[in-house]
Amino acid sequence: MDSGAPSFRTIVPHIIPILTSYKTKKGTKKLSSSVGDLYNWYYSLVENVNTESSSPELVALVKELTKDKKTDLERVKAIYYWTQENVKYIAFEYALGGFIPREANDVFRKKYGDCKDNSSILSEMLEIANLKGNLTWIGTRSIPYTYSEVPTPAVDNHMILSYTEGEKVYYLDATGRYTPIDMPSSFIQGKEALIGIGKNDFVVKKVPVVPAERNQISDSIYINIEGKKVIGKGKFVTNGYLKTDLFHALEKLTKQKDLKEFYTYQLRKGSNRFLIDDFKEANKFAYDKAYSVDYTFNIENYAQGYENEVYVNMNFNRDLSRLKEDDNRKSGKQFNYKSTNEMTSVLEIPSTMQLDYVPESFEISNDFFSCKIEYATKSNQVIYKLSVTQNFIELTLEEQKELNKMIKKIEKNYKEVVILKKK
Repeated sequence: MDSGAPSFRTIVPHIIPILTSYKTKKGTKKLSSSVGDLYNWYYSLVENVNTESSSPELVALVKELTKDKKTDLERVKAIYYWTQENVKYIAFEYALGGFIPREANDVFRKKYGDCKDNSSILSEMLEIANLKGNLTWIGTRSIPYTYSEVPTPAVDNHMILSYTEGEKVYYLDATGRYTPIDMPSSFIQGKEALIGIGKNDFVVKKVPVVPAERNQISDSIYINIEGKKVIGKGKFVTNGYLKTDLFHALEKLTKQKDLKEFYTYQLRKGSNRFLIDDFKEANKFAYDKAYSVDYTFNIENYAQGYENEVYVNMNFNRDLSRLKEDDNRKSGKQFNYKSTNEMTSVLEIPSTMQLDYVPESFEISNDFFSCKIEYATKSNQVIYKLSVTQNFIELTLEEQKELNKMIKKIEKNYKEVVILKKK
């Protein structure tokens, strides 16, 4: 199987037997032949969960979290973010424990649980705040079936909580951290959600795929040349799932030395001689704000020269090459999310030099991918801008081959250089 290939369920022909009923001496016992049947069984497993009174400590916590919040959504957000941060996700299942959530009071006392337990305590906390959350069954993207196609427990493997305000549905998955309230977990994008409302009452909704512009990196640098060395300062800003992934990595780094090494790798430009000199973080681990890093750096031996000319390749970020796959690949590929990436580089032309050559701008695009490289000049500066949009979370084999061809054309443009001539 190729790396990153979709689940084998989407590739390999297979049969799913669905037992709709069986006969006994007392008659025919009905099982699941429709979404309604499946939901009614699920509901029977959860209808008696959290029937005991909420613990005084849990009630006090909810009151504290929501006391200064002015709207229902702000109250939901405060409770949701607390649950993400304080209830550790541990997947453990035994018998019907794989289907029945544990009591909210128990989850609150232990501060850990699986997806059902996280949904249980989140539901209870909303109820304490006089808000309504709905237990929701859903399959991750590794399961390609819809509820109408396979109305059995084989159709899903995850539980979250849904909160509805007007026409907007918020898909609250407390098993992770740093996911803002208006974004679902990346692994349930595009999936059907079975939202429980009450006995014999449910609705099936499709979780939206988060648009590329929500998952954005913007990196701007200002550089000067000192001999062959490039020195500069930059600002890195990110949001959405890209920010969430970064926060998960940063959780493990507490020493300044480790952080500096991490950013040297994460923000690398031009070559492996790139080194971070200093950095400053802003909005670290914030849910609803863009995360940014201001930094200074240097790259030894980056500017090359011959006689009275100096060559500077302003294509500092060539991460797109990682999207290129082997031409012999046999299957399509899945990605965690759509994304956009913007890189701006401003080169200060030294007073001892003059601009001799600037590459032409370049653009390529189709329905699922676009790349634009722009060059401009302004007084004593050369301004370079790279804009990339990956508008896909899955590529067919044919689309991947098309993307390979596009990246090869982009890589040719990566070789273009700005030429400065000594006065």
